[in-house]
Amino acid sequence: MVRRRGSGPETLIKFLLLGGLSCIVAYGWDLLFPINKKLWTSSYVLWTVGLDLMAMSLLLALLPANSTSRPVTQFFEIFGKNPLAIYLLSEILLVTLYVIPLQGTTVWPWVYATLFQPMGSALGSLGMAVGFMLICWGLGYGLHTKRWYWRV
Repeated sequence: MVRRRGSGPETLIKFLLLGGLSCIVAYGWDLLFPINKKLWTSSYVLWTVGLDLMAMSLLLALLPANSTSRPVTQFFEIFGKNPLAIYLLSEILLVTLYVIPLQGTTVWPWVYATLFQPMGSALGSLGMAVGFMLICWGLGYGLHTKRWYWRV
């Protein structure tokens, strides 16, 4: 749609409306068929598509369309260039951190309790999630610098 019609106001409004409608339907559908990421339920798909459409309209409105130098987006492009590899590596890393023993527990809970829990439960949880995301980004960046891309 963006390629055919461009990123004008009509396209942005359609994305916002479709995204909002998708989120509303997902929220209603959640009452009967709960949103579950691990199972990729239809309510989860509707929810994420709605959020993505709204985020896309915001990004299309804020970012220049044909810019060759995109320092704002370069960080996020790493995730888009190798999403399968980053996802699989994140799952393997998470399972590994839950298996390796460390001081009567495993690495994942130990890192949380030692580094992030002192920040408080909400901020600590956010810090742990952001830290893990940055580790996954680093893995993706390493693959990108070697020009290794996993495709299906």
